[in-house]
Amino acid sequence: MSYYKVILILSALVCSAVGRVASETGNNEWFLQFKVNDRNFFVSSEEVSASNAYNLCKKQNLTLVALDAASNDAIIKSLTNLVGSTQVAFWTSGVKVYDKWVWGSTGDHVEYFDWGTGEPNDNDGKENCLQIWLNEYQSGHWNDKDCSATFRALCFYK
Repeated sequence: MSYYKVILILSALVCSAVGRVASETGNNEWFLQFKVNDRNFFVSSEEVSASNAYNLCKKQNLTLVALDAASNDAIIKSLTNLVGSTQVAFWTSGVKVYDKWVWGSTGDHVEYFDWGTGEPNDNDGKENCLQIWLNEYQSGHWNDKDCSATFRALCFYK
């Protein structure tokens, strides 16, 4: 199959996902949707701060994602397959409270970690939120980031 046919097929799949999400949630705030282990995940179309990501999910009766060892790899694989190898990042509900990482959406302590090389580094003493990078360097690994930075929200339906 030629390179152009593959791109065309992938584009059609993404457009189909966008259409499904817009019709299922009643708006166009979602870039794509995917399913892992019977859980529906949504990725926002716009980049927002961590607190706005939480609110964006909540507004649609969704939850900003909390990850565990069982679901992390499957979710990352699905994201990578859907968005490709472009440089993109996603907010999770992970937040640092008194030097401990907690899932803000559940209140549970983070038990499983998948930090990228050299992370968490608390750059400038302001990196208190947890995001996932998809790029050539740290693809699928976690990074601590300033909560005011803007990335896509990764939400799920409970």
